[in-house]
Amino acid sequence: LVFYFRKNLQMAILLSGLAACQNPPILFFTVWCGCLYLWHTYKKYIDEHTFDFREFIITGLCSLPLLLSPLFYWINYSTPNLIAKIGASKLEFINFGKFLSYFFDLNQGAIVYSGLLLLVFLWLVVKNLVLKKFKYFELVIISLIMIISCLTTPNWNSGMSHVMRYFVWLYPMIVFYVVYSVDFTKQKLLGYILIANMFILCCANSWFKGDDNHGRHNVIATA
Repeated sequence: LVFYFRKNLQMAILLSGLAACQNPPILFFTVWCGCLYLWHTYKKYIDEHTFDFREFIITGLCSLPLLLSPLFYWINYSTPNLIAKIGASKLEFINFGKFLSYFFDLNQGAIVYSGLLLLVFLWLVVKNLVLKKFKYFELVIISLIMIISCLTTPNWNSGMSHVMRYFVWLYPMIVFYVVYSVDFTKQKLLGYILIANMFILCCANSWFKGDDNHGRHNVIATA
């Protein structure tokens, strides 16, 4: 995301592609960066009649990490997606209840561990939609697509009380959207509160987890 906002799409594609090997939903961000690069390249060719073939090849090489997981599964299991093949990812697993729990579940939802950040994010999304301010709104759309892709798994609740792993994947997208949508020079107090909120998320596992929290709820969910 840092390289994305610095308009270094090649590094954004490379690093997000590597991250997608571990957390597949991130590939939607990688694909967006790739499409954006192709659009800029096409526009430059139309406007300036120039095409940097060397840069195009380098960008293609940066996207190769996206092929690592499918290639590994194909070589070893004759399928590009082992999760889908064994039935651990299906569209019929998607439901609105899981979508709501992603944000508002009192045991592992975002509202518990990063409530203020979540509320500010949702408020900014609604506000910018009403005002028709769509700068960086692609992060919101990509975030929504990532959430929906996570909903296809049956293993939604890990049976433990800590930050949902799917939210951890999405957290940077939310943080960057909030940071680039709020003028913190005019709202310093909000900035300090959000920093404290992010610190709480980083320490949440230690504070709520304990030695063994399997099958347990946190104190908020049991209140």
